[in-house]
Amino acid sequence: YKKAWMITATTRGIVRRITGEKGIQPEKVFHLPNGADLMRLKPQEKDLGLLNRLGLAESSKIFIYTGLLGYAQGLETVLDAAALVKNPDIVFLLLGEGPEKEKLLRYLVEKSIRNVKILGERPFSEMPRYYSLAEASIVPLIKADLFKDAVPSKMIISLACGVPPIFSGEGEAEKIIEENKCGWVVPPQNSEAL
Repeated sequence: YKKAWMITATTRGIVRRITGEKGIQPEKVFHLPNGADLMRLKPQEKDLGLLNRLGLAESSKIFIYTGLLGYAQGLETVLDAAALVKNPDIVFLLLGEGPEKEKLLRYLVEKSIRNVKILGERPFSEMPRYYSLAEASIVPLIKADLFKDAVPSKMIISLACGVPPIFSGEGEAEKIIEENKCGWVVPPQNSEAL
């Protein structure tokens, strides 16, 4: 950091850590938040062909997660929330790959959760089609001080596609959603609230 001409940080919390904990002069640190390519990511009409290909009814209410199937996301909370839902028309789609995928697939079988589909990774170019199916996206993080400074890029992608996020976390992303009234916030790792 000390040798860098300029440092970019994607969140204000990271800016504070670099200037506070690391002692870097504030004029060397530039807040450059995550963004979205609005030419590629934009709201679309519901893709009925994709819905049919996934074997879902037109009446389905879909909640989507896209991205890394990793530890920090605490995706068991999403699966537990799905298990609490008794309406068969409510479906959770998880798109992505990662170190937790096999564990999540086993969890679905062990808990007999039938309203979740883990589809694996899909090309980024197809994201607007998948988001077109969704009532909301789910953007979960585990409860940890480190993640209070996070603003997950999947939240920005969801908003660009015209889909409100449900942020399961706390901190900077929570403030963005609340200040802009563009989604919902629930406590992290709380399947009942989700």
